[in-house]
Amino acid sequence: MSMNSTAYEPGETILSNFATQYEETLAAFERGDMEAEQFRTMRIGHGVHSQRPPSVAFMVRVKLPYGTLSSNQMRVLAEIASQTPEGLHITSRESVEFHGVELADTPAILHRLAEFGLTTKEAGGNSFRNVVACPMAGVCPFQPYDLRPHLRSFVRSEIGNPVIRMLPRKVKVAFSGCAKDCALVRLHDIGLVANEVDGRPGFRVYVGGGMGTHPMVAQPLAAFVPTESASQFVLAVALVFDRLGERHNRERSRMKFLIQEIGLDRFRNEVRKVYVSEQRDDVAWWDETKPHPITRDLATDAVSSTWDLSYLPDDVPATWVRACVKRQYPAGLLTIFLSPHDGDLTSTEATRLANLADTYGSGELAVTQSQQILIRNVPEALLTAFYNEFTHHGSVDRSEQEGVRVVSCPGAETCNLGLTRSRDLGRNLRRRLAELSEAEVEPTRDLLFGIRVNGCAHSCCHIRVAPLGLMGSTAKYNDRSVPMYTILLGGGALNESVRWSTPVIRIPARMVPEAVARLLGAYQDERHTDESFANWSTRRFALREDQRNGSRAEQRALRLQLAQSFFHGLHASDERTEEGLFQDWGSDTAFSWFVGRPECDNMPEHSSQPSPVHPASSRTGDSTWEVTTEQVQIWRKNSSVRLIDVRSFDEYTHGHVAGAEWISVERIGDVAISTVSFLPDEMVVFICRTGHRSMDACVALRSNGHPGAFSLQGGILSWEGPWDIE
Repeated sequence: MSMNSTAYEPGETILSNFATQYEETLAAFERGDMEAEQFRTMRIGHGVHSQRPPSVAFMVRVKLPYGTLSSNQMRVLAEIASQTPEGLHITSRESVEFHGVELADTPAILHRLAEFGLTTKEAGGNSFRNVVACPMAGVCPFQPYDLRPHLRSFVRSEIGNPVIRMLPRKVKVAFSGCAKDCALVRLHDIGLVANEVDGRPGFRVYVGGGMGTHPMVAQPLAAFVPTESASQFVLAVALVFDRLGERHNRERSRMKFLIQEIGLDRFRNEVRKVYVSEQRDDVAWWDETKPHPITRDLATDAVSSTWDLSYLPDDVPATWVRACVKRQYPAGLLTIFLSPHDGDLTSTEATRLANLADTYGSGELAVTQSQQILIRNVPEALLTAFYNEFTHHGSVDRSEQEGVRVVSCPGAETCNLGLTRSRDLGRNLRRRLAELSEAEVEPTRDLLFGIRVNGCAHSCCHIRVAPLGLMGSTAKYNDRSVPMYTILLGGGALNESVRWSTPVIRIPARMVPEAVARLLGAYQDERHTDESFANWSTRRFALREDQRNGSRAEQRALRLQLAQSFFHGLHASDERTEEGLFQDWGSDTAFSWFVGRPECDNMPEHSSQPSPVHPASSRTGDSTWEVTTEQVQIWRKNSSVRLIDVRSFDEYTHGHVAGAEWISVERIGDVAISTVSFLPDEMVVFICRTGHRSMDACVALRSNGHPGAFSLQGGILSWEGPWDIE
């Protein structure tokens, strides 16, 4: 296989057909021959999404299968970027997005992409999203075999496949080239890890992972699937999900919830029946009682001279080499890792990178889930020349200056679900980090995953597995909205294992840069020898509940107490007055938050009855209502409304809604709901902190024979506490 091979060849007919389908769909909509909702479903399936402000501009997402692209493909992306207002943005799923695009311009963009072997088909919607892979796939010194031919075969088998075109929800697939698992397979719906048993190449397969508001680790499904059978095996998984997955409640429709509901054993048996029915029986199903070989000894690899960069040219800064250069296979070649600011590239910068890839490499580039860009196959002898030319016209890379990388999603700047302007916080956070001394930054270089900033709780930037993550949210203070971030600490994902980060405290957005600087300074002062930031924060803030005495509520209270003491006296990093705390980064006006309709799937809009209790309630999704204290008061005074508080025990101890019933369970489910009697026509309002437990309660209520009960799901996000309302 050529080193420069990507998933599709330039000008492939199938890609042109996809572009033509979209063009015809748009024309039908503009003629009035297609309803707006039907067109919305179709355009999302072609990777064209609405963005903020609504109905003004659109985002076009381009799939880069397994993150790889050629220099010519980079040039056409640069060409399109020159015609759009915001350049191009690298996403955390190894795709590229163009923001601020006029709807009338989208057909031409799709056709131009098809000419160069690129497509937006199924970059949105309830299908397989962009297939991601380890950034070193094909050139990693530790890989048992070259993953790229199998990636190419898999991608070509799934795009446009009618079986996986309209699944219950989106499915994210990841391939890792070795057991180091740089692709983070256990965070995905379907994850495959390259392995080799008795000289035969294949994969270990995991299913049911995901992050967001309900993070779950993917579970082992098969110990070995031969490479030639991988596409058919994954298709069998998709068929089971297609048949059994939830299609009515989008909040519970991901694969992870299906496996949680029916159990891994039944899910595995269902996949086995589908797969064997295709006259295939070459899979070693996972059995926890038997060892499953890992191809390479990672402990030996970790100290291998393969990673020794000490004898590279002295005229290239060591800090840049350490941050940006990795040795690759075959020997004598290097891969250069670059970190564009905010994952953004201008047209000029993208063209420069394409030229560098041609001049010094093989013309092959790649993007990563950390918003980096790679130039592969650079000979060691050309490293000095590469560095000199790369820096001559102004660097697009921040690695050398920053020390700790900051990865952020666009947030409320463009995303309909964003609460805070996370990218603006990322920019200001980097400015604050640049003020730290080298001595302060040096110990944090083990933060290889970087600092992750998300504008909401959906974890697009992997905040739930970050050593240091920041999650955007809102709060009320004196009846005014304040942009906030929850600080999450102690996460990690490596070697096919996952450690979730733990929320410790929530602080105003303007205080975050100073809070991060304080954390890094304390880490430098307090860490043990060779102690990672994740391990230090776990020890410092008592994050490991299994090593502490007391109930979960007591342990959580201890974490909060330690965090409050640590961050006491924190000030806004830009020395703003208290009034400034009511403004988000990147804005000089008073903060107000808005959550629009999500466009991560292309489900038709379900008809929903407006609330007869409080018609002014604002919806944030298909199943969750934002409620205020005033709305709760209205519900409590309405004798026809039954108000039920479904917070967990830990939350309840913090305070509850006075006058509401409370179901004393840690996790709402059928059993808990079955203990409560409901009248057929009774108005029921479930409320909780975020709305997610309320949604679970509604699902359980309906499954227990109460379909006639009109049940609202209320998420109270308007105040910190106390919750007792008189």
